[in-house]
Amino acid sequence: MAQQLDVLQRAGLAPSVNLLPPGIVDRRRLRKQRRVLMIVGAGVMVMVLLLLLWYLEMTRSSQAEDRANDAEATVANLQREKASLQRFADLRARLTEREGQRTAVFKGEVRNSTVLEDFTRLVPDDVWLTALSVTVPEQPDLPGASGSGQSAPASGPGQQGAAVPGAPGTATSGSGTPVATISFSGRAMSHPDVAAFVKSLNETVKRGSQPIYINPYYTSSTAGGTDDPTVTFSGTVDLTTAAFSGRFQGGSGTTGD
Repeated sequence: MAQQLDVLQRAGLAPSVNLLPPGIVDRRRLRKQRRVLMIVGAGVMVMVLLLLLWYLEMTRSSQAEDRANDAEATVANLQREKASLQRFADLRARLTEREGQRTAVFKGEVRNSTVLEDFTRLVPDDVWLTALSVTVPEQPDLPGASGSGQSAPASGPGQQGAAVPGAPGTATSGSGTPVATISFSGRAMSHPDVAAFVKSLNETVKRGSQPIYINPYYTSSTAGGTDDPTVTFSGTVDLTTAAFSGRFQGGSGTTGD
């Protein structure tokens, strides 16, 4: 009998007997179904999360690519614009170079019109000039450049080669820090008139607090004969850096004579 049951069980023909109550079997089946549903739900959630992450990454990648394309287009436009404006940059560079050259050229400019205007005010009524010249070194050394105001002694009667008597800061021609020299000659009614004129040149005209004319020095003052009561004189005066016109220095851009 036992052998027959064993054969039937192997063949799947043996009757099965369930001794468990029906409620327990149903609860087991429900738990099994719940586990399957939880596993499936978790898998679905993982898949949805992966799809969401993939979508977000694709969106960011697309946006980054769009921004990169926009940036490349902007750079290309700017490069084209820069190329079209390069000629203006070249013009600006040349203009800056020319302005630098102009500044260097006019750095030591002494304007003769200004000198003449000063002398017009300084020359007394009893003195008149017959010659006036300004000598400016080509490249004066600033400061402390020595001027070319050395005067040769004159011959003949009268007062010769004298500094202005009693003038403050009296010095021989060439002292101080001159950058140019004015040579002048003229006639006067007397020697004191010559002395007064030359003395008036000593630091009386200033620009700011710096005198323009320094070291006045007359090289000769010769009285005429009985037929000529006037005095013939000549002399020099040095110019300081205050005599420079200052045109085109420091972006002033001043023009004109």
